[in-house]
Amino acid sequence: LPSSIVSTLRQRRFRIAAPSQWADTKGVDLSSLRPILEGRSLHLPVDWKNMVGADEEASKALDSLKQALQEVEPVGVHLVDGMMVIFNNQKVVHSRTPYKTLKFDGTDRVVYRSYFAKNLGEVEQQTRMI
Repeated sequence: LPSSIVSTLRQRRFRIAAPSQWADTKGVDLSSLRPILEGRSLHLPVDWKNMVGADEEASKALDSLKQALQEVEPVGVHLVDGMMVIFNNQKVVHSRTPYKTLKFDGTDRVVYRSYFAKNLGEVEQQTRMI
């Protein structure tokens, strides 16, 4: 990305809401502006429908980031029984393939979420967990 876009992504010009399945929130949190990039890391998980630029330039920078990430060839990880993978949402952008046919017989793929923080205060300040 051009340095001007990276600079915009580092500024507190974005509204980001936690997805509804993670927190007791609805819609975009209009109360605080945050950067998308911080240091060499993404500041928060990338969830396009929950990320909004506060102005036209910020919105265009967000669109540029989205386009750049869509142009990258994804790397797949095929997990087998007993395997696990942990991603740091501030270091990688990740997704999963869609569920196909759920059998509900104990053999379906399961996704567990875990949260790690240096102290609980950090988590409580950012979101109310359900």
